[in-house]
Amino acid sequence: MILITIVSLFILTLPIQNNSQNNYYDVLRVIEKVEIRKYNTLLYVSYIPIDESDRSNSFRQVADFIFGNNSKNETIAMTSPVVMKTHNNYEMAFIMPNNYTIENLPKPNNDNLNMYEENGVTKACITYSGFSNKSKEKKYIAELKKILKNYNIKYLDDFEVLIYNAPYQLINRKNEITVSVVL
Repeated sequence: MILITIVSLFILTLPIQNNSQNNYYDVLRVIEKVEIRKYNTLLYVSYIPIDESDRSNSFRQVADFIFGNNSKNETIAMTSPVVMKTHNNYEMAFIMPNNYTIENLPKPNNDNLNMYEENGVTKACITYSGFSNKSKEKKYIAELKKILKNYNIKYLDDFEVLIYNAPYQLINRKNEITVSVVL
């Protein structure tokens, strides 16, 4: 069973390796370990887990959409990072490739999926390595809050965890914590 799960995750996340959309934000300034970024319009497809036990189902729900379970039966390239919104029961969101808009993106066949745009948001970001877990997420959220407070930068309570690498990548892993800021 464990082998089947590992192989499935490998196959499902293969496209993520070389499809990072690094052109979706501009760095406005750097404060200590924190980047202040202005994001371009981003298009998301997401799944909000019903409860904590449903969180493990999130990736499959959204992956099913990009693998063709949509109104056009179209396969959509998977981009990185995968976004988990800590403020919304760990909603998992995939950023859609730049060639899609809200108008031309196939509609999900699954009523539990959401499609939405996020326009021109400014966020603070702190980066960390290794595998992400609740302990690391809490640590880096606290560090990000402290740096922002030290520089009198107001932030919302919409922290996100960004995961850039497939689960089978063991080294050179990149993760980020972001939060919307008011400058």
